[in-house]
Amino acid sequence: MAELGKDLMGDSITYDPRVFVCRTTEEARATILHEEVGLTTNERWKRETSYLAELIEWPENTRIVIDYGCGIGRMMNAVSPAVLGVDFSPSMRAQGEAYLMHEERRECGFVSPELLCLLVERGFRAQGAMAVWSLQHMLDPHEAIRHVFNALPPGAPFYVVNRDNRCVPGLRDGNLLWVNDGIDVWAALESGGFVMVHEEPMPDTLCAPGAWFRRYERAHV
Repeated sequence: MAELGKDLMGDSITYDPRVFVCRTTEEARATILHEEVGLTTNERWKRETSYLAELIEWPENTRIVIDYGCGIGRMMNAVSPAVLGVDFSPSMRAQGEAYLMHEERRECGFVSPELLCLLVERGFRAQGAMAVWSLQHMLDPHEAIRHVFNALPPGAPFYVVNRDNRCVPGLRDGNLLWVNDGIDVWAALESGGFVMVHEEPMPDTLCAPGAWFRRYERAHV
């Protein structure tokens, strides 16, 4: 496992992605959206999802978009184009297939990051992308940003919801903790070829303060 750092006692903290392993849809929902600001997971799921769906606008004639770090596909179910969901967790993808089938979103599908890269090598391009509460948890957000950049044409929108701080799952002496490893995701997006064109804070009625909704566009490079 990759080392995330050391605590004040000098003990190693290692990356532990097992928090993203889920056996049921309900387990997945609770992992994706924690109880926050007095809202249960299900309340946040309903209110925040509809709020974001109203903010996200895709270019005219959009056929397919990417949801990177999609979990079981809550945003895939909320937006109108077909969506290719990308998630490293096989169990999230498996639960997502069941969730979207139940929601009758059969035009959506799930792939691993590795398969997305293979599709891009073979010529696949989406017309937009989103990453909601996902880049802050990834071991290597620079890699994820590179994947999205390669899958989009110049000028395509990339919607990101994130906090200013990182929150990476770590393991120390058998205990799970969330680590701020100091990586600046916003800076990584800009250095990775994306230009921010709009930002607004997420409402504190939906989540704790310090989170942003931002629209980026893929640079013409």
